[in-house]
Amino acid sequence: LMRAFHVSPFNRSSAGIDAMRTLMQNLERDRAVVIFPEGTRSPDHTMKKGMLGVVYLALKSQAPILPVAVTGTHTFPLWRIPFPFRRIKASIGPPFTLPVIEGKPSRAVMSSLLDMVMGRVADQLPPEFRGVYGGKTVRGPAKPRI
Repeated sequence: LMRAFHVSPFNRSSAGIDAMRTLMQNLERDRAVVIFPEGTRSPDHTMKKGMLGVVYLALKSQAPILPVAVTGTHTFPLWRIPFPFRRIKASIGPPFTLPVIEGKPSRAVMSSLLDMVMGRVADQLPPEFRGVYGGKTVRGPAKPRI
């Protein structure tokens, strides 16, 4: 089933240039790419700081980002698939693209864009799950992709 959807899982502890190449190839083929920017589930079930890979891919590809937040996983054991199956909820925000940036963006610009992406995800969550993005009010303007 996973192959039918062109799923390319990778180990977050060794994810590097090869993983980025695979993700970029999927984007170039107009395939959807699902990224969990935090890299793992949070033990306290709140958002943790995201990683810059999502920003790198979005800038390089100019692919639209669809912010999706999933709630209900806090009832799952961290170490196995829940049985019996539990209910989860996905909240989906409007798609947006990052602004075009000429040249290589600075680390500060990349961090600011990451905060914007993660803020859009946080907007889809109840306040108690927003974690480090709970106090963010600057989400940046949406850039509709037509």
